[in-house]
Amino acid sequence: MAAVLRVFVERVLPINSGFLSPRIGCGLMLTRIPSYQANDVFRDVMKVYGFPNLRADKPAAKILDEDEDLMRQFCINAEPGKMPLRLNFRGVYATKEAFLLLDTPRKTAYFVGAPDNRLALTNYYRDAMFKLPELLNLVLAGSINRLTPVGWQNLHDIMNDVNFRNAYPGVERIEVMASIPSVRWRKPVLEIGVNLLNFSNAKAIRQAMATEVVGGTEGDNIPFPP
Repeated sequence: MAAVLRVFVERVLPINSGFLSPRIGCGLMLTRIPSYQANDVFRDVMKVYGFPNLRADKPAAKILDEDEDLMRQFCINAEPGKMPLRLNFRGVYATKEAFLLLDTPRKTAYFVGAPDNRLALTNYYRDAMFKLPELLNLVLAGSINRLTPVGWQNLHDIMNDVNFRNAYPGVERIEVMASIPSVRWRKPVLEIGVNLLNFSNAKAIRQAMATEVVGGTEGDNIPFPP
């Protein structure tokens, strides 16, 4: 199964603004989104979901404010039905040009509708690499300029997995390679093919890593969740 950029399918993007630089790209975009003065019911619903801090750009705020029927349905779904936030937002606002970013560490929800801001979302995973390799104590190198937004998403999914360091403690460097089709392990360097990242999905890439690094085969209990 080919990979897709999840934000445009799910309409919701979990983020960690601590991975971003506030001076460029997606990080800069977030700093420019103003606080959203929602009505009390909507604000209470979002607090129950765990996001007391709300921000929205002008197009997204207009969608939320002007279509009272949709907001009412969103609030009804949340209480007493307690529909999960991501499913609720996607179901209610699927036909609208609005996206929801959930920054759980900072308990902040961003509602995004402006075209320039939506475009910035496509590069979130690339921009999140500003700090992630350093936090994992490894080097990211190679043909990273050839990665598509989907390729960056896959790379982020692999590196930001809670099991990555435990599964592959010997990896000190990840190199994105144009010259190989899959994965190659040259301790301490893990090489991953550009095309594999751009056109596959994280599950298939994890399987290839398990096969190459720890000798797993298809069907084995690979060291990552599917």
